[in-house]
Amino acid sequence: MKETALRKTLNFRDLGGCRMQDGRLIRRGLFYRSCGLYMFDPQELEYLSSLNIRNIIDLRTERECIRRPDAVPSGSVYHNAICMCGREGDDIDFSPAGMKQAGEKGQRQLEQLRSYYLNMPFDNEAFRLIVRMLRERDFPLLFHCATGKDRTGVISALIMLLLGADDWQVTIDYLTSNDSYMDLIEETIESEGKLAETDAVYLSLLLMMKGVDPKIMRLLLEKLHSDYPDIRDFFAEQYGLSRQEIEEIRDFCLEEDNDQLK
Repeated sequence: MKETALRKTLNFRDLGGCRMQDGRLIRRGLFYRSCGLYMFDPQELEYLSSLNIRNIIDLRTERECIRRPDAVPSGSVYHNAICMCGREGDDIDFSPAGMKQAGEKGQRQLEQLRSYYLNMPFDNEAFRLIVRMLRERDFPLLFHCATGKDRTGVISALIMLLLGADDWQVTIDYLTSNDSYMDLIEETIESEGKLAETDAVYLSLLLMMKGVDPKIMRLLLEKLHSDYPDIRDFFAEQYGLSRQEIEEIRDFCLEEDNDQLK
């Protein structure tokens, strides 16, 4: 079963092939991102097993994991490493009632969500685990949350920045989730009628409920670059990676674009 035969709504992809600023590409078969594995059917799980993934990193809270446990392929090691700012995420209401708000309440919800995203890259438990795996060359690895778009999107952005991606490539990867959930996004916005057309805050919340908002990633990247003009300083301060380690990790994870060299 080929990767392209997986249901689009699984939001599954290999980061391999993404181009870095130095022209090299991320090697295929190292980093996979996905929605929750509990959503895979038997045939899709069989395909997942064929990838020989060594580590599964579940970014969800313990409560989420208990409610919908992962189906872990044989031979993979399962890790639950929380990605959220608050370990249970109780500080924000992600329910439809919490997200479908307009006016001042909607603005407060949107500001909370933006703060949530902007703080996620810092001292992140899940990314600390990934750094350990990078140091130990413990691949392939797969990381996921529930739908594979928000927490997973931030972790994917950190991996790509560490490997030397520019903001454009990071944003393209982030927005790919909207391709996976486009039908659901359009259906939700259409069902809300004129309010979604006239209230920009309400529309942003709807988009974040079913997909991802490009403004969020732009704000996150702006904050990182403002605080750390050289992104390597961010990884040194937050995750203890020296510049030499970063270069060694890049050399291991990246490869030359043979087509470009022809």
